[in-house]
Amino acid sequence: MSKQSKQAHEDVKHPDAFITTSEKVIKELLKYKGLLLATLALILVASLGYLGHSYWRDSQERAAANALFEAEAKMQEADLKRVEARSKDPKFKPDLDAEFAKDLSAPVSEYQNVIKAHAGTTSAQVAALGLSLFLWEQKQFKEALVTLELAKVSQTASSWLDGNWWMHKGVILIENENYDQGISAFELILKNKSLSLFHSEAKLKLGLAYESKGDLAQARQAFEQLEREFPNSGAAKEGKKYLRALSIKSTEPLKTSQQGKAL
Repeated sequence: MSKQSKQAHEDVKHPDAFITTSEKVIKELLKYKGLLLATLALILVASLGYLGHSYWRDSQERAAANALFEAEAKMQEADLKRVEARSKDPKFKPDLDAEFAKDLSAPVSEYQNVIKAHAGTTSAQVAALGLSLFLWEQKQFKEALVTLELAKVSQTASSWLDGNWWMHKGVILIENENYDQGISAFELILKNKSLSLFHSEAKLKLGLAYESKGDLAQARQAFEQLEREFPNSGAAKEGKKYLRALSIKSTEPLKTSQQGKAL
């Protein structure tokens, strides 16, 4: 992968590049409250905001939430022990892969099994998103993708939670260098009118995905469309920066060629 593609790769995956309020809510919850509280809080937000109070009367959702609570509590406990052991070792050298295999692989696998057992519920979708974000932070990108897909979210899904799920899936696919599938995820969002809240950012991510893939012409087209269709959005402001960077990149080969002829 070229240096330019690696830079675009970093941009498309970085949490700070997400502009939507919903993503910021998730990240803040994960940062300050821990995974357990994040999942419970998001279930509450999703239920009250999009499913109504009848959510809590649904026995299937209650059973899923209870099972996921227990599985996540075990994983949270294992993670705390890992962090404590790290703090007590003066010779500790970070090795996320080794730490994951030693301390987190088993509880994460158990948690994934519970998510799979309750696939199709809102609780499982929220848990899959939360666990995937945690695995992302641990740089376990393949596991993050596996976890997301356990929730079995429909391609025609249209809630706020669905939009977050598809946006995150697109980013995780790019993280795994599955560029074409990542591009398809962002295009799916853009074709869904019910997910219009995510359209400006999906267009930005689409451009970055094309740039990561090395297709600068398609990347430029996406950024230009972003500026035309969502001129006042935060995503459009970011898109302008990348568009300027693309203009600079497109002139670099020409300069090199001219210099070569001059020599």
